[in-house]
Amino acid sequence: VGNARDTDSSGLWFESLHGLRIERAFFQSNGHTAKTKVIFNETVSNKVLA
Repeated sequence: VGNARDTDSSGLWFESLHGLRIERAFFQSNGHTAKTKVIFNETVSNKVLA
């Protein structure tokens, strides 16, 4: 699995940056692994705190 933000081509990644609750439903509905969700959450946290 590559960078978590590359998993969605429709732009949901960017929506998730502005609404941090979207990522949970997105990853669960697409069957991504827990590891991918951790990578995603850490990346979002880093971007928000940057």
